[in-house]
Amino acid sequence: MSGQAERTETGSARVVVRLGAVLALALLAAAHAAPQATAPPATPPTPAAKAKAATGWWLQARAVSELKLTPAQQGALEAAERSHREARAAAMQTYSQAFAAFLVVLAAEPVDRDALETRRAAFVATWDQLGKVNADRLVALRGILSAQQIERLPQVAPGALRAGPLALRMFGEAGAPPPVAQP
Repeated sequence: MSGQAERTETGSARVVVRLGAVLALALLAAAHAAPQATAPPATPPTPAAKAKAATGWWLQARAVSELKLTPAQQGALEAAERSHREARAAAMQTYSQAFAAFLVVLAAEPVDRDALETRRAAFVATWDQLGKVNADRLVALRGILSAQQIERLPQVAPGALRAGPLALRMFGEAGAPPPVAQP
C-alpha cells in the first residue's frame, strides 16, 4: 500500500473512532435522560440520608440563632431549596442533552455550518436557563430573608449564597465596594 493511501486510511480510522466515541457519549446522555420503562423501585432513604437532608444551612443551630430565623422562614427556605433542586435538575438534564447534540455536530465530517450554529444556539440557551435557575434561587432567598439576614449569611453559612459553582465569599463580603480595577 502506498504511503499516501495508508495515511488516508489511518486518518479515516481516527475520524471513525472519534465519531463513534462522540455518538456513544450522545447516546449515553440520551438514554440517561429518557424515561426508563422498567425503573427500579425507589428505595427508602437511609437514616444517614435523612439526617443529611435535614441539615440544610437554615436548620443549623448557628444559622438559626445568629440570623434569628423564624420557623416560618425555615419552612419557606426548605420549600425554596426543594424547588430549586428540582428546577436545577431539569435544567441540567436539558443542558446535558443539548451538549451531547452539540458534540455530535462538532464531530461531523464535513462540518454542517447551519447545523453547528443551530446546536450551538440551543446549547447556549440551555446554559442561560441554568444561570437563570441559579439566579432565581438567590432572588427567592431575598424574598424570604431580610436585608440584614442576607448581609450576614456569607459569614454564618458560607455556601448558602452559591449560584451554581460560584459562591459570594469568592468575591468578598456582601455590601463591600467592588474591587478597584487594575491598570
